[in-house]
Amino acid sequence: MGWTHGAPSNRRDNPGIHGSLYLTGARVFAVSDDFVHGNRYRPLGIGAGAILDVVATKVSQARASRAAQGSFLVGQLRMPWIKSVVFGGPINSKRSRGEIRLVGEHVTSFGDSENVMFMVGLRHAAESFSFVTALTERIKQDRLERPGLTDESRELLNHLPSPESVQVGPNELAMINYAGAFRVRPDTVSRGVQSALSYPNS
Repeated sequence: MGWTHGAPSNRRDNPGIHGSLYLTGARVFAVSDDFVHGNRYRPLGIGAGAILDVVATKVSQARASRAAQGSFLVGQLRMPWIKSVVFGGPINSKRSRGEIRLVGEHVTSFGDSENVMFMVGLRHAAESFSFVTALTERIKQDRLERPGLTDESRELLNHLPSPESVQVGPNELAMINYAGAFRVRPDTVSRGVQSALSYPNS
């Protein structure tokens, strides 16, 4: 699981963790209770020194696990905010295979527009296609009957490509854009048919 504001190179990752990814009518969110690893000590020698490094790694991991007990790492992006999805399929390089990047936009404290991304890596890369297909359907359900949606946005949403049909090279990630997204702000959290159901009083 990871996130970034601005350029993708600014990303902050939590690699090698385990968790669950959920897709509802209102949002995408992930949660992990296995996100702390502690320090890893690499054995540089042989014999007793190497054994001590292995023991030190185990002790550090156990301490970190106890310190994080009862804590969870979570991330989410609401449906009205998702303006595109970037994804890696089975043909991509090992580093990008199965990666999902949900892209939104917010305004910085300086008043500039800036992309924000919520990123997850799927255990099975082939599932990226089925996830993006389900995501597309949820976004369409949330937006197509939304009051105020323009005819142009409705037309674009009704003619989105399937994830399998997006042609990219092995070192490129596929992308699908979703018309009608709002900027990430408290007052846009429920600007959709399904999204409004989880914030009925907003």
